[in-house]
Amino acid sequence: MRYRAGLVVMATALVVVACGSSTTPVPSVEQTTPPPAVETPAPSVAEATPEVTATPAPAYTIYVVKKGDTLYAIALAHGTSVKKILAANPSIKDPTKLRIGQKITIPKS
Repeated sequence: MRYRAGLVVMATALVVVACGSSTTPVPSVEQTTPPPAVETPAPSVAEATPEVTATPAPAYTIYVVKKGDTLYAIALAHGTSVKKILAANPSIKDPTKLRIGQKITIPKS
């Protein structure tokens, strides 16, 4: 039993000594040699930047007719004219008869 306890104490002491202080020098960063340089051509600007395509904004807005709306009021609120709204909506036969919930294309001016 004493023999085993002595071994444990000695092994623990060796581990502490080995971890605590080191007499072998540790190479510093300056002492290491860099890997050999490999020449790779730099990518061109066209290769480095991906192609970005801008999505154009729609040239119109969809408006849903509410109770009391008139084409004149809708045109005024959107900065356009009744004539342009009618040109963008050939399905409107009578501009005085709008239906609630009807979807109207309003061109951006």
